[in-house]
Amino acid sequence: KVGGILCEFEPRGGPPPAVVVGVGVNLRGGAGDFPPEIRSRAGSLESEGGRAPGPQEALERLLERLGSWCKIMLSEGFSPVRRRWLELCDNLGEEVRLPREGGEIIGRVAGIDERGRLLLTPPEGGEIAVEAGEVVEG
Repeated sequence: KVGGILCEFEPRGGPPPAVVVGVGVNLRGGAGDFPPEIRSRAGSLESEGGRAPGPQEALERLLERLGSWCKIMLSEGFSPVRRRWLELCDNLGEEVRLPREGGEIIGRVAGIDERGRLLLTPPEGGEIAVEAGEVVEG
């Protein structure tokens, strides 16, 4: 994992709602640069063989892409965003866990629905739509 995203929906008591997005990307660094408890699953663009841009370039590129997807969503709705997410999702069909207070949800990633909720197929069958949570690989 070279990065993470945390989104929080803020209804503000009426339209227009807002989404607060936190993004972290590890640009440079090797396994020894990460705390021992996450070394086995943490990486950086550089350690994964990619070109690691500087922080300013990374921010500019991220904001440019985010802006273009916001424009698409505002003009065409969520369907193009969903379609692209499904094309890029690297864990479709894989088992994941979502830790919850008092337990966890386990299921295979089936996609996302038209509201952006993660769709999971639990071992007992059916489908669960999850609005929020941290996905942990099976």
